Order: sequence, then C-alpha cells, then structure tokens
Amino acid sequence: MSWFWQPLLPASAAPDPAPPPPPATGGVVDRGVIAGLMRGVMFGVGGYVFLAEDSAMKFIATQTASASSTIDFVNGSGGVVLDSTYDIYILTVSEVVFSTNAVFNFRTSSNAGVSYDSGASDYAWLSVSGQGTLATANSAGDVADSFISMGQANYQTGAGQTASGTVVIYHPSNTSLNTMIEYSFRGNASSGISQDIGSGARLAAADVDAIRIYPSAGNFTSGTFTLYGLKLS
Repeated sequence: MSWFWQPLLPASAAPDPAPPPPPATGGVVDRGVIAGLMRGVMFGVGGYVFLAEDSAMKFIATQTASASSTIDFVNGSGGVVLDSTYDIYILTVSEVVFSTNAVFNFRTSSNAGVSYDSGASDYAWLSVSGQGTLATANSAGDVADSFISMGQANYQTGAGQTASGTVVIYHPSNTSLNTMIEYSFRGNASSGISQDIGSGARLAAADVDAIRIYPSAGNFTSGTFTLYGLKLS
C-alpha cells in the first residue's frame, strides 16, 4: 500500500507538527492518526490511497440531486473535464436517497451527451452483492446489455436510508480501448445493509466524453455526486 501525505492547510495557518513517516509497503496506519493528519477525502484506487487534493488527484465538479432522473457529467459543460487530461476519473456518490426501491445504473456517451449509448449489446457487467442477513453473496452479470447495472439488492426508501459509493472510470478518452469501470456501493436493502461491488465495460472502443448515472426506477430524491480526475504519471 502506498500513501500520499498532504496536510491541507490554508496558506495563513501555522503548520502542524511534522507527521510521522509513511509506513513501509504493507504497513498499517491507525485511522485516528490519519484523521488527525489529513483533511480531505481519501480514495483507494488500484492499491493506492490518494487524498482528494493530492497533486495527482483533482476536484472537477459536483452535482446535487433533487428529484433527478439522471446525473450527467459532460466534458466542456459546467466546468467538467472528461478527456485525456486525466487517466482515471473517480465519481463519488454520497448519501443518495431514492424515490423508490432501486439500484444505480451507468451509461456512457461519445458525442458530448447528445445521446447515451443504449443499444442491446453496448455493455457487459458483473456484480457481486452481499446483504446483512444473508449467509452468502449473490452474483449476477450480462455479456450484452443496454446499460451497466451497479447492484442487485434494491436500496430502500425508508426514513434515514441512503446509499453511497464510488465509481472508477478507466481511460475514457482512449479510442483503442474499451472503457472499463469498477464500482463499490453500500446502503440499506431489504435484508439489512447491502454491499455491492462489480465492474463493467463498453463493448466497443470510443472517446467517452460524458457519463450518466441514474436509478433503475424512479429518481434520485437527493444526494451528492462529485467527479475527480487522477493522473498516473
């Protein structure tokens, strides 16, 4: 595990005492130490942990859902960058409330959001889901579908029930590769807390310049969606 240490202090603030050195590969750091040293959001991607404001990772844009049937991030619209500027894009999904029991779905566009690919064989996906009261995990998938399904156990709509997670989009602007994603979500499902992990891919290479996340039914009553860009070198 590699750690990128970046205390986020305003320019006028006195510096904190020097932090202890990062652990050696495979080391473990106490969560309290991390929380005390760092201010910002941390993500695990490909075996690395990054701060949201690390020099390699940059905030791009955020959207707040309000009875929203879709949430779209389109290159060149509303300050969104979704092109070769970054190698990997990370979409964080925070405290989403669904209007009806549903899961998250995902689509891509290669014409700046004029349309989103929805052909019967545009995507493949694989999902693994576990719920609090079930002894075993369930898996599902499709080798040819009109969207990427990001979960199996419908998230519930009761008081205080939400779903949160992360979607990672790999090299969307590379026209020689099929754009791939991986995701992780957790929230309240009918059989207790649900954890959904999985991956998906376009089945044809394209310059993906817009992404869409949407509920499998109803809309997003509320929730926050934030896009980051990550450079690998």
